[in-house]
Amino acid sequence: MSAGAVTSQADSPAKASRRRVLARTRLDFWLDLLLLVAYTLAYSLGFTGIAIHERLGIGLGMVLLVVAVIVGLEQVRAGVTSVRSDDGLDLADTGNLIRTCEIEAALAVVVITVSAVRRRHRRMRRTAVSTAPARR
Repeated sequence: MSAGAVTSQADSPAKASRRRVLARTRLDFWLDLLLLVAYTLAYSLGFTGIAIHERLGIGLGMVLLVVAVIVGLEQVRAGVTSVRSDDGLDLADTGNLIRTCEIEAALAVVVITVSAVRRRHRRMRRTAVSTAPARR
């Protein structure tokens, strides 16, 4: 048996694990992108109307809660966050928490910026309509 064959067999589980991680990362990316589009639609009340705005808001709020629970459970299972009986959660590694806060802050900036731009655009349209000469 050659050394090359042994090496490729030993790398097989590592490659399979890497493929799973890459597939999961790709899936997470597309889900995050879908949620960003959904949040943007939910925030644009003039585009969707009040009924769709309310239902999207309620639905996305539930999705946010479910995702938070799933991420928390995955972190406990991975050992990033440990649950102890004496004082609750031990946040020994705050790297994931900081990264999550950064992502949430970036999403908040996007939503606030889109909202501000749309509000300014609406004000400019109203001003243009009110200052236009009346037609007879």
